Amino acid sequence: MPPLGRDDILQKVVLILRRDLKLGADAPIAPDMPFFGSDIDLDSLDILLLVTSIEKEFGVKIPSDAIGKEVFQSVATLVDFVAASAAASAAAAGSAAAASSGASASPAAPPEYVARLPHGQGFRFVTTVTSVREGDRAEGVWSLSGDEPFFAAHFPGNPLVPGVLLAEALAQIS
Repeated sequence: MPPLGRDDILQKVVLILRRDLKLGADAPIAPDMPFFGSDIDLDSLDILLLVTSIEKEFGVKIPSDAIGKEVFQSVATLVDFVAASAAASAAAAGSAAAASSGASASPAAPPEYVARLPHGQGFRFVTTVTSVREGDRAEGVWSLSGDEPFFAAHFPGNPLVPGVLLAEALAQIS
């Protein structure tokens, strides 16, 4: 399958924006439209939804440190990132195919998914990632000692993990 051109990527990104942000068909989405301080004005859940959709649709990975800085400045910067990532992936696939026809290469080390989380240690609700099928599913563990501060005040005597922390743990593993 030939790589998508920039215009094709732009069309798909606009469709994703309309679908994920529930924008009407008549809502203008110009390439130079910023994601923040415009009619869209995304919040953190919108960004999470868009990151997931973009990564799944185009088979790219958006690094945590790039989310707010360069990639999500505007529709155009997102499209440029996807186009550049797709081109880099195609080039890497070509080199991998060339390498596999020669001597066998050693497998790459697995990525450290927990370290890629943008959250600090005090707000990290994933201790280890046990399995990942990128773009599809992940499983992880949140190890608790029972001494966490929220246990003392959340139903004292019969402590429970607050549901909002469980929801955050699910968001982090995704």
